[in-house]
Amino acid sequence: MGYHVKQKSAEFLIRYENFDAASQALIAFAQKTEKIDWVDKKALIFACKRHDFYSAMEECHWECDGDENGINEINYRGETRCYNDHDILNVIAPFAESGSYIEMAGENGDMWRWRFNGRECIEEKAVVIYETDPQYVVTRSWILNCECGVSVLGVTRDRQDAEMLMQTAIETEKRESWIFDVPKEDISSDGKTSYVEETTADSWSFFLNGCYCTKHIDIVIHTLQKEEEN
Repeated sequence: MGYHVKQKSAEFLIRYENFDAASQALIAFAQKTEKIDWVDKKALIFACKRHDFYSAMEECHWECDGDENGINEINYRGETRCYNDHDILNVIAPFAESGSYIEMAGENGDMWRWRFNGRECIEEKAVVIYETDPQYVVTRSWILNCECGVSVLGVTRDRQDAEMLMQTAIETEKRESWIFDVPKEDISSDGKTSYVEETTADSWSFFLNGCYCTKHIDIVIHTLQKEEEN
């Protein structure tokens, strides 16, 4: 019977000028993959070669719509999750706009989303946070010196404490050229502790154990000041 799934929401964009490159990536994936779950490989390759990216996505269980700029709507056509769903999305991920996502729900109540960062498609499991759950406040500022800029972070459970922590860190940075480090028990790059920082060329984010929240954002980000020179 398979694992029944349903798409909950999506914000998705692949620009028209990226269609051919995405099609070529799908062809390469189909040719090197022995079996793609519930996908007719010949039909997929044929659609790509005739420059019909919409049909190619439909062969991969995704119904897409858009305009002259490209695809801006996507919907999952299947009723059960396919083994290669994430693989296919990862193939086209470099050609999708960074920040795109597709949110899904499974038959057992699990929720996850496929999030695109401009390089790959990341599968994130969801957690639910209620109003009474403790929440961290993350403050961030950007300080410029004569050589470069540094990011100053502060993490606490209280907004006022976070702002005081930030101001102290800023003054210390100005005085000693020292970057204030968030305690390792709160921030890590491996996803094994409480919060994980992710930085790209155009975004800055924190995630709770590599997950995202379906209610009541787990972290509130405040920028205390604009760029400031010593």
